[in-house]
Amino acid sequence: MLPTLSPGDTLIDSGGNNVLNAFFNGGVLIGGLTIEGVQAWNFSNLSAGAAVIGLPGGPNLGGPGPIGGTTNMGVQKITLQNSTAATTVEVGGNGAGTAGAGTGIQSILSAVNMIDNLATDTVSVFESAALFSGSTITVTVLNATSGTAVVDVGPDVGTTGYTIWNLHSTGGNTIVNSIALGATTATNATTLNLFDDGASTVLNASTADLSLAHDWGHLTLISGTGNTTGTWTITGGTGVGTVAGTTGFLAGLSGVGGAFSVQLDNAAGNDVDLSAWGGTATNLTINLGTGAGDVLYLNSGLVDTTVGFGATGTGSFQVGTSATLNDVGTNVGGNINMSFFPGVTDITWRPQLVARV
Repeated sequence: MLPTLSPGDTLIDSGGNNVLNAFFNGGVLIGGLTIEGVQAWNFSNLSAGAAVIGLPGGPNLGGPGPIGGTTNMGVQKITLQNSTAATTVEVGGNGAGTAGAGTGIQSILSAVNMIDNLATDTVSVFESAALFSGSTITVTVLNATSGTAVVDVGPDVGTTGYTIWNLHSTGGNTIVNSIALGATTATNATTLNLFDDGASTVLNASTADLSLAHDWGHLTLISGTGNTTGTWTITGGTGVGTVAGTTGFLAGLSGVGGAFSVQLDNAAGNDVDLSAWGGTATNLTINLGTGAGDVLYLNSGLVDTTVGFGATGTGSFQVGTSATLNDVGTNVGGNINMSFFPGVTDITWRPQLVARV
């Protein structure tokens, strides 16, 4: 089967509901493309082997059509679906995972979808840095059980990208989705909103396509309250739970963003690694819900010296029954005031898991 797109192809359309369905039978670098006024791009790799599909960016890729405005916008949504082998789709930049000024696509996405792929798959998108302004993106992952769904999306240069991320983990309550997020070179994300349909999720930070843990170092809120029933594992500075090509999602959360709050719903076994947190307890609010068996990682300096979590010092620490607190660092133990850790029934000293920031 020949690929849907070939180097030098031109697709320019008017209207607001235009769709590109692109099928590939292996890897290909497709340079010289002009695609304008097409709002949804859907990709599938039908080969039996791993493939990298590259669409180098520039002034002619992804922008609005001839009418422009909200009537004829550029690309808004990219989907990788039903691929039969490990697939990486590189859109923008050089089409191979790196970028520079002027190499991004000419639009800011509102959504990336990873649907029913059968291996570790990546969607990487570099966008023109000049177009970002308080932007929001929604990432939806369905059935990422045979590998990790990796989404790297952000500017072609600079540290300003999406400020709000919405992550939907779907597939039902028998599914555990493995997801890695990256913001390319951006570091300004402040909010991550979590959603699921009962699916459980392991969340890491991507280290592909210029993305690193520092992408998430300025987060002030992770919220799943009212929107999640599945169990969430959010990795961090210890690296526990990470997989190849990833690092702990909160490994860069040192406190530079000021106050931070994590708010989860009541599934049993929520697991959050805050061992990299270098701020004070009074700038940290933790609510892992009321489900049994929650697991929390904190650095030993915080555990030994806290006089209360959150700005008020009261009511800002919530875990379910029979929760485990992992005391991480080179000097674990000491005097721990358990009244500040309601719900914790076990403390595990973890000197071997020194936080890697």
